[in-house]
Amino acid sequence: MVMRWLTEIPVEMVKEVPLKVRIVPGSGATEENVETRIDPPTVTLTGEEKYLSVIHEIVLGTFELGSFDQSKTETLPIPLPGDVTNRSGITEAEVEVRIVGLTTSTLTVGEIRFDHVPEGYVANPKTDTLDFLVRGPAKSVSQIKDADIQVIADLNGYEGTIGRPITVPVTILIF
Repeated sequence: MVMRWLTEIPVEMVKEVPLKVRIVPGSGATEENVETRIDPPTVTLTGEEKYLSVIHEIVLGTFELGSFDQSKTETLPIPLPGDVTNRSGITEAEVEVRIVGLTTSTLTVGEIRFDHVPEGYVANPKTDTLDFLVRGPAKSVSQIKDADIQVIADLNGYEGTIGRPITVPVTILIF
């Protein structure tokens, strides 16, 4: 009598997947002005083919270019899609995003225009000057003159705060 044994051997696929970040344009910078360094740049995943075949990258997070001046470094967790295993064992990646090809300059203005001041009232700024940061190509930034800048504080919707100090967002226009 011949005995046969059936053995089932699980087969897992192994795939190296790049780590990425999303870039949100802001303050004059776009994805074209960005250099990104991710360490490690990839992770090795294992799992069934039906799961790994649809994973082409892992997005670690989002960097908004308007939220920092020239560079930002963060350590971010590596999120794993369900039903796969991180074979490399690395659970975090260090991400550095640098803005290149653009320069920054701090400008100071002394005149703030107030729009929609309630009738019979006067808006008084708490400060005589306002400092703000400009980012752009060096040639363009160096050509900005005081006469090119307009700062506007819109008081529409602040009627209920009359007589109390308030902080109002401003719009800065550069012509």
